[in-house]
Amino acid sequence: MLARPLRSAFGVDAAYDRFLVRPTRAMASAVLLGDDRGIDAAAVGSGRLAAMLGGGLRRLQNGNVQAYLSALVGGLLVVVIAVSAAAWT
Repeated sequence: MLARPLRSAFGVDAAYDRFLVRPTRAMASAVLLGDDRGIDAAAVGSGRLAAMLGGGLRRLQNGNVQAYLSALVGGLLVVVIAVSAAAWT
């Protein structure tokens, strides 16, 4: 008479599995999916973007100091002209 409830541990294991284990696993699966598709994708995407931008900027750096100085003088000239034009208006 007591063998059957004792074999099933009064249903405690089944209730524990149904109300705690299964919902926890489902929630963990959803969090893992969101992490893989959201957070990890953003991190990998930003890393790829940085590598792509770095590869593009690498071509601008050729080691020619005269080209760097010319760009600096040209940029300074643009700023001086912009400030002068703003002062006249």
